[in-house]
Amino acid sequence: MVDIPTDALRFFWDHFGWYMVPADAEPVDRPCDRTGRTDFPVYRTQKAALCGPAFALSRNHPHALQGKPAMRLGAAKSAALIRPGGTILMADVLPDRPGGIERRDTAWRTVPNWQAEILADPPEPPFMYVVFQRDPAIEANLRITVSTGRVHICADSVLSVDTARLARARHALPAGCAGKTWRRAVWLRDAVAAAAVTRDWAKAEMDKLEKRCPGIRAALPDLPREHTPEHQALGLITAQADKEGS
Repeated sequence: MVDIPTDALRFFWDHFGWYMVPADAEPVDRPCDRTGRTDFPVYRTQKAALCGPAFALSRNHPHALQGKPAMRLGAAKSAALIRPGGTILMADVLPDRPGGIERRDTAWRTVPNWQAEILADPPEPPFMYVVFQRDPAIEANLRITVSTGRVHICADSVLSVDTARLARARHALPAGCAGKTWRRAVWLRDAVAAAAVTRDWAKAEMDKLEKRCPGIRAALPDLPREHTPEHQALGLITAQADKEGS
């Protein structure tokens, strides 16, 4: 039986963070000021003592282009798919230790494009997908995806998506239906349910959408409500399809 990892900070450190800390960095004997953890190496910065995972997120890393200043992971668009035995980092900074990380330049793809792919076709668990932020203190938002039934996107907040619900929505959505069309249809459906608009007006608006995207009315029962993770995930996926079709 395969052990399911549960400690997100440990997973992050073992399969990513360790490679992003110089081998000659000297730890200090005290708890981390951000996490309180003592089971990782803790490193002193100008402002705080940070455990390995928080330090990897917060420190400046050498730039991939010679002559460019070092920078944090979140200073420019960057993300990582963290997996045992095969982490991919999309960033313009270099790991500090060799092996363990396959680095790709940010010209490889956009972060939303990569997010959409992870959500539409998740890799084999366990994995952690992290979008690095300008505020590096995101260690509390790290989550391990241990099943393809629920995928986590870790950033300044956590997008936790029920992939079965997402799959139903994608299957129901008429082919080629633009993101703005299905979003408008969902808004109309939910506005009618909340008595925020009249049914007659909503029907007239829905008729217009049906002409643009035949079948959108029939798809509505399977489309996620606004402000849900599945709505956001479907938006990411259809936005990429819209770009590819334009």
